[in-house]
Amino acid sequence: MAGSTNAAYGFRLVGTMHGGEPMVKTYYCDGGGGTAIYNGDAVSIDADGERVLVATADDGVAVQGICVGTFSSVMVPTQYLAGSTAGYVSVCSDPSALFNAQVSGYRTGSTGLAETYCNDNVNHVAGTGSTLTGISAHTLDATAPATTTAQFRIIGLADIPNNAWGDRYVELLVSWNEHTFNQTTGT
Repeated sequence: MAGSTNAAYGFRLVGTMHGGEPMVKTYYCDGGGGTAIYNGDAVSIDADGERVLVATADDGVAVQGICVGTFSSVMVPTQYLAGSTAGYVSVCSDPSALFNAQVSGYRTGSTGLAETYCNDNVNHVAGTGSTLTGISAHTLDATAPATTTAQFRIIGLADIPNNAWGDRYVELLVSWNEHTFNQTTGT
């Protein structure tokens, strides 16, 4: 049941702000990252464009995209891309993308997030996904939504059954706040 059960699934692409198809690009990953990549993980791309890395959960760290598919080195679909394994990762890197994601738990004590947090920003919490399902365990950090800089912007409540503000594991609709393509300075 949404909102009351801890069932993290990372970031699930649900659309775009402009209503069109999201931008998805497939990157070759040379296997040098060392950390497994799961569907729904927030990821970044290294400077040479050959390594997809699981993004760190931190203010000021711009995310490149969300993993929406993984493939072996011969383009056969896989559940996930194991650490230190070469292969391909499809990444939704559209700056206008919208995602559903679960929060990591209560904000403080036994208090869940309220609707007043819409338009606030939050970082993600990187978790290790399931090797059985290939699904991410990334969540949104419920402890520190704020008007200051963070990776994602809370748009509202995810439109799914049995999901309500104040629930321990409420699922939110979010967009990018810190995204590589939205930075005001080049790299």
